[in-house]
Amino acid sequence: MLKTKQLIVISGASTAGKTTLIDRMWSGECSEIGKQLGFDGPTSWHYVQGNKLKRVKEQYIERVVLHYDIYSHSLSNGEFRHLAELIGASEHVIVLTLCTSYKLLNHRAIFRILEFLYPRALPSGIKSRGLIRTWKRFRRLLKKRILFRNCSYSLLMYQNWSRFINRFDVANHLLLETARMDISRAKPFEMSDAQRILSGRS
Repeated sequence: MLKTKQLIVISGASTAGKTTLIDRMWSGECSEIGKQLGFDGPTSWHYVQGNKLKRVKEQYIERVVLHYDIYSHSLSNGEFRHLAELIGASEHVIVLTLCTSYKLLNHRAIFRILEFLYPRALPSGIKSRGLIRTWKRFRRLLKKRILFRNCSYSLLMYQNWSRFINRFDVANHLLLETARMDISRAKPFEMSDAQRILSGRS
């Protein structure tokens, strides 16, 4: 299992804004968030996606930014895939949880379905295996859209995440609202704040 000295976990539901935030951090934006996370630029950090964590061949990377989807990697027993081992093998851990209203999560999920369906035409010579992968991805996107219509589902997902992180001695767990991407500063994670944001009462 991968071991790290410093681990930053950028987490949140699918479509919460993780990729956008990381792209902006990598391009030198969001300096205030970077200071809170101890992120001093991409040259000294290694970026890892949660769904590719098991494919990392190195046994030790000093500084890791982990892109982690709490929807895709949640397990039925309240655990989150591969993460407990990585946190346990890291000397210093900061978790940044991104959150927005369930309605916005739903709208973004719809947009991803449309983005998936319309800009691409299936190549005439597509192999059956590629077609199966395409169909499976479409079903995953559709499932997200159905689940994110329900505020109680999103709330339960974040509650499970909060309980999971609270089991570990992390240096900091921060909450960032991403309804608007004019991001300035995150604040300490409180489930009551996440609930307010998810319900759209912020």
